[in-house]
Amino acid sequence: MKKLVIVLLVLTVSLGMLVSCGGEKKAEKAQQPAAEKKMNITTDMLTIAKDPVCGMDLTNTTIADTAIYEGHLYGFCSAECKAKFKADPEKYLANVEGTEEHEMHEGAEEEAGEEHHH
Repeated sequence: MKKLVIVLLVLTVSLGMLVSCGGEKKAEKAQQPAAEKKMNITTDMLTIAKDPVCGMDLTNTTIADTAIYEGHLYGFCSAECKAKFKADPEKYLANVEGTEEHEMHEGAEEEAGEEHHH
């Protein structure tokens, strides 16, 4: 009889620990979206209101991540787009109209074209 009581006690304590651990993980997950929302980044803070990788128009609610490159803040629709951008920012900025880098890139191409005509 004592063995049965001990086994039941151990099972009860184990079950209690499992439930409390699961509850903590759920609480952590519930806090994550709140932490992400605390970014408080809006499109007017971005250099352009477009994801430079996929071209998606960003809104205040669709900005999933940001990165700073050469003093400019860029927004992304996903962590995947941010990772691609960070791997080769010049590749993506060269194709985005309305950015200083794009305008500089176009100017360099025009100058290069003029030099070849001489």
